Amino acid sequence: MNNTIHTLNNQKGIALLAMLAVIMIIFTGAIITSVSLNRQKIDQSQVYSKTISNIQKEIIGYAINQSTPGLLPCPDINGDGISDLQGSNCTRNLGYLPYVTLSAERILDSSGAVLWYGVDPQYTRIITGVNLNSSLDSNIFVDNQSVAFVLLKANTPVNNQVRSNNNPINYFEDINANNDFTQFISTSTNTDFNDEIFSVSLTDYWRHVESFVGANVKQSLLTYYNQPSCNEFPWASTQTASPFDSDINTEFGFLPTDQANAFANAAGCPTSLNLPLWVQRHWQAQLHYVFCGPSGNQCISLVNAKTLSANSIILLPGNPLSGQNRPSAAMVDYFERDNNDLDATFEFSLSRHLDSTFNDQLIIVLE
Repeated sequence: MNNTIHTLNNQKGIALLAMLAVIMIIFTGAIITSVSLNRQKIDQSQVYSKTISNIQKEIIGYAINQSTPGLLPCPDINGDGISDLQGSNCTRNLGYLPYVTLSAERILDSSGAVLWYGVDPQYTRIITGVNLNSSLDSNIFVDNQSVAFVLLKANTPVNNQVRSNNNPINYFEDINANNDFTQFISTSTNTDFNDEIFSVSLTDYWRHVESFVGANVKQSLLTYYNQPSCNEFPWASTQTASPFDSDINTEFGFLPTDQANAFANAAGCPTSLNLPLWVQRHWQAQLHYVFCGPSGNQCISLVNAKTLSANSIILLPGNPLSGQNRPSAAMVDYFERDNNDLDATFEFSLSRHLDSTFNDQLIIVLE
């Protein structure tokens, strides 16, 4: 009898252990599945973030390679991936990403919705009286901050959104769904809000464009300098409006985008820098230039640069920072710190380190 009871107890114990083992396997599997799904979501999020970053770079690259650098594409309105215009104007300043125009991939979110794109119309065409340069503000705002352009990810439809047309209300929530097309938010107290916003700041946008502009201007100055029997740079200009001609004895001023006279009048020097037309049209009052003429070689002292001195430099101001008002005759409205006090010391910063407190770009023409 005791043996029988003992045997039954053993069997119950084994059955209980087996049941616990099954429960543990199921529980462990659930944990592994949950971790795997979370890991998958994280991986997908990282991949999407990288894709967005690549799209932003492609948009900036498109702008730099236009006949007038800085021009952004118009949005796509009908879904064919091509920018839509009415005459020279964008059909609308908010629409789908023009991925065909950009030679980019077509981006869809998890719900199958395409990526949207918004831009200020004055960044998409040449307007009489408007200079397309880093002093130009933008009327596209994300969380009340002016930006160069914005990308919008709609995600899963909410509140019976039917995505059968290009009305933003069928894709976005809160003010992102308004027909204003200029104001956007990245967060909301609306519990149904699931929009994702990706933007490029004016500082980031213009630092890329200015790097391209500066490289072109540097090449023009070196071509001038390297003319047979020249080996001189032209005087800078003191003008604040066209024509920006060289002014004798001016080593620090605006780039002489019109008449360029060599400081020692060497016979082999041209009378023009032969700059691209878009530089003369849009960048005259932005480009500041310093060179060592009668002051002698390497009269320019540099802070934070690999080299401590230089013979000639170009200064580009970036977009206006807080407290700066343009156009202006005051250097403090264009440049920061050592770059606005009119002495021979200038501060350098790597392009990727420019921010809301310092966004000057200094390009060394000749050491």
